[in-house]
Amino acid sequence: MSSITQAEIAQELIDVVDAVPDVGEAGPSHEKEKKAPKHDGRDSSVSGGGVGEPPPGEAKKESSRSQGKESANASNGSEETRSRKKSSSKQKACVECSRPGRADIVAKCPWTEYEMSINELDYHFDKLRTLPLLFDKLKELSEENEKLRALQDDMLSGIDRFHPTPDSAIVEKVVGLRGQIRIFTKTFSRQLKSIKEEPSVRDRLKGRTLTALIDGPLWEDSRNVVLLAESVIWKKIVNNIFWSPFQVFGERLEDTWKGIFDEDGKESADAYPVASEQSEKWRNATVLHLTSKAHKNPEKASVVAATILEQLEDGLTSILGIDSLKAPDQESLRKIVIDSCEFAALLGQQRCRLRFYTPEAGIHFDTSDNKQKLEATGSEEIQFGKVAFVSAPGLRKWGNGYGQNLEELDVIVGARVKVVELS
Repeated sequence: MSSITQAEIAQELIDVVDAVPDVGEAGPSHEKEKKAPKHDGRDSSVSGGGVGEPPPGEAKKESSRSQGKESANASNGSEETRSRKKSSSKQKACVECSRPGRADIVAKCPWTEYEMSINELDYHFDKLRTLPLLFDKLKELSEENEKLRALQDDMLSGIDRFHPTPDSAIVEKVVGLRGQIRIFTKTFSRQLKSIKEEPSVRDRLKGRTLTALIDGPLWEDSRNVVLLAESVIWKKIVNNIFWSPFQVFGERLEDTWKGIFDEDGKESADAYPVASEQSEKWRNATVLHLTSKAHKNPEKASVVAATILEQLEDGLTSILGIDSLKAPDQESLRKIVIDSCEFAALLGQQRCRLRFYTPEAGIHFDTSDNKQKLEATGSEEIQFGKVAFVSAPGLRKWGNGYGQNLEELDVIVGARVKVVELS
């Protein structure tokens, strides 16, 4: 039996139930009202015809008889009405007993129960289909609420969570790095001095030192070879690691930085824009972000450090005229590069500006007025003279630890210089 035929049978059963009339008090009363006028009409025709009036005696008798008949009729009518009421109530009860309900219909036609529930199921399934969209919306709202709550917390607290690194810790890092380079340089300079064939030490190192122009006699003094070799290594480290705050992360963001905060200096070869609170905060936030990415992706950081190490090693082997450094020298150089990269990241995270610098050759040196904190090497007995060349750069600081008062400049680590007497 098809679903259409089943539905038609169920509907016919329901129509049959609905078609059974309700028999109540209105039915008999209407019949009585219809019959009553016929009886009254017949009496009125007799009394209202053209016949003469009866004698008084007969009229009383007729009236008495009439009243008796009416009383009898009324008595009979009331009994008939009660009988009909009982009959109708029994008939109504019987009809109600025989009317099939939903349970009866379902019992006789069980398939109707499923058809009745299909619409309800479709309704609920439509609601269930919208649940993934609702969950996505709830997730978006939750994320937005978290961002808003964090922003509100920062605004309400009014506390800057930035904590600058003390100058003493910065100085300690510089001193440690200088010591490592100094030790490596001694080994490197011994190999350099042991070379008997051409080119000479001067020709091998010229143009590679921090100081561009160095007087000829200084090259001839073998005591200066270590200082000159140290200058060469420092120059390579400064250029490959400390030239830009973003260099150690393998990023070139200098033009973007200058484009935002120093449009006039955009064409300058310097990687730094004019210092301002906004520019230093931007650098600080950018370097912190890059540092976080480097921690999550250490492989990239290792590749950047390996590239810097390779460039540095290639430069030193070309000076010595050899294919590669010895294993202990390679390990020492690798440690220098790693520590230099970590130190560069630390400097970039500060809000003050910290940069290595090289004093110019020929400036006066006076121990009693040493504002640049120059550290004379190899000429401890000289109290007054001039700078011949720089073996290790100094470190300067602009502003305070929170990036304020950036017009103020201070030298926190003086450069190591070769001082000669004034001629």
